[in-house]
Amino acid sequence: MKKVLLISFLIIVSSCQNFIGKRGPSSKNLGTCTQLFQKTLGIDKQSLLQRVDPDALLSIEPTFFGNFLAYARHSSDGVREVIVKRLSDGKVVHSGVLKSDEAEALLFDTKKGKLYQRVGNGRLLKIKGFSLKPVIRDAVSYDDVLSIMKKEPYQLDRLPTIPLQMFRFFKDRIIDFFVGRRSFEILTRTSDYRIEGMNKPIHPMGIGVEGVMTFKKTRFSGAFSGGSFPMLGRLSISQGNPSKFKGRTWFQSLLGKPASVENRSVAAAFKLFPTQDKSEKVITANAVFQNDLNGEKLENYIDGVMTNQPQLNVLKIRKLYEVFTLVGVAKGALSSPNDVKASFPFINPQVRPLHQYAEMGVDDPKDVVVPKWIKIQAVEDQKILKSDDFRMELEETIKQKGLKYIIYLADSTDKNNEIIWEEAGLIDISNSILSRSVDRNLLFYHDGLRSPFTGELIDNDVVPRPVRE
Repeated sequence: MKKVLLISFLIIVSSCQNFIGKRGPSSKNLGTCTQLFQKTLGIDKQSLLQRVDPDALLSIEPTFFGNFLAYARHSSDGVREVIVKRLSDGKVVHSGVLKSDEAEALLFDTKKGKLYQRVGNGRLLKIKGFSLKPVIRDAVSYDDVLSIMKKEPYQLDRLPTIPLQMFRFFKDRIIDFFVGRRSFEILTRTSDYRIEGMNKPIHPMGIGVEGVMTFKKTRFSGAFSGGSFPMLGRLSISQGNPSKFKGRTWFQSLLGKPASVENRSVAAAFKLFPTQDKSEKVITANAVFQNDLNGEKLENYIDGVMTNQPQLNVLKIRKLYEVFTLVGVAKGALSSPNDVKASFPFINPQVRPLHQYAEMGVDDPKDVVVPKWIKIQAVEDQKILKSDDFRMELEETIKQKGLKYIIYLADSTDKNNEIIWEEAGLIDISNSILSRSVDRNLLFYHDGLRSPFTGELIDNDVVPRPVRE
């Protein structure tokens, strides 16, 4: 009977908290949820808490948020501690010492993603080491996003050169660390596009793409469990020079010195739609990829092999803008509540987790299985129509030949610490879009290191090498 009651409790909690689009909590009153638990199970709150954990402290009010429960308990050595438990499967996602002896209740701030203890006189003390900001996202259709991408098309013979922008200056001379703010924004702004455009500081130039992403059946969940999904994306570089050649000074030109090849860091972002109906409004799943943050000498854009954890060698940094870029990305990642770990500064801003793909269409957090790494590379026989500007190279190639990338997934390494890749699917790009809106309005929201749906933390120790299989 005890087991039946606990299972019923977990089912009610999952229903009552109602994650919108499996990505964030609704605005339902938590007090109403508690009343529903008591009414349905016919037991009071204290008995309910004891059924979850016999060592729970009944004198300290617990709190429910999203798919989680936070409560106080006595540890095995008698220390009072705070436990955050995932309700769908009972997994503990956080534990920490409850330092105050005056704690009366635990409270969760959904806006800040922080957990607090209320002590005497209503004072709130933050519980360190835990941060999990629930995410609420608006549903959009494929057609909605595509219509935004098609606005303000470029003339093919007048593609703009858009420089990198580390800082911005306002009329009052206040400096805005633009790259840091935008890096933070992409981890917190949940929209699929902007209404008012804004240049991207690191990847200012790109090309929009349409296509299909198809996965084989794998041991991972969500999109990775198999199927074909309509896809919109953007292919870009993290330089302010669209050419694969470095610019020459007038003196170098006078001497007839040939232009040298530019180090290029190529990137891609893809947005999946869990429906074949392109007019249906759904919650998208986003992921981003890059070859090497330092860049490589690539003959063609498609020669870059991209992963969700690009390599970085600080000894290879040669330009000041690269320093600001890395500082900005780090600042953005560290500023996100989703990225904070118990041992502060051990945070990895290189990792782009794959939570959204793995959680797509999954109702229960315990069923989510996320790969650590993903890698994409152009198919072996991919034809390329070469051009000096990477955008025209991609535009002509996609128009005349199409563009295909093979997908590889991995979550383990061999005895030599080399990642064990498994072929898992195909990206088939059939159309391209060159527009001001693709460069300024299109957004690819992605989670920080901790999934707001499952509470799982991703922080990989091994960095994949961007090489072809």
